[in-house]
Amino acid sequence: MAGSDGPKNLITVLRNGALLATGEVGVSCEGSELARLRRVLLCRCGASRTSPMCDGRHGAAGFRDEGEVNERGTPVAAKEGPLLVNARPDGPLVVEGPLTIANAKQEPVWTGERCVLCRCGASQNKPFCDGSHRSVGFRTEVG
Repeated sequence: MAGSDGPKNLITVLRNGALLATGEVGVSCEGSELARLRRVLLCRCGASRTSPMCDGRHGAAGFRDEGEVNERGTPVAAKEGPLLVNARPDGPLVVEGPLTIANAKQEPVWTGERCVLCRCGASQNKPFCDGSHRSVGFRTEVG
């Protein structure tokens, strides 16, 4: 769990917007590293032209989500290490590494070491992927 300084790697689900990932975050697509940052906004509406990064199109796309997190992860002891976010072509964000997810109220509600997050905007279990990208025909540009 989080130490006195809070979680090392944190993804905050922003209301009607992106996923804010902070900590030691590496972002890749098909195994090719795109960025290594301390703070990055990740698209979860499916409209970004810079996916997997957010470009702010969620407002114009009419994306609505209150930023609640209904699923609970398996608690893990406080660990350090990088958070690796791999954008799957035409699919979700696979996140690996010690991680806490906070809801839009900034309350830590999920902790674990691996999860799969929606980036098409269609999941009924946001922020987690439920496979809806296949049924809605979600497509991404690669490279």
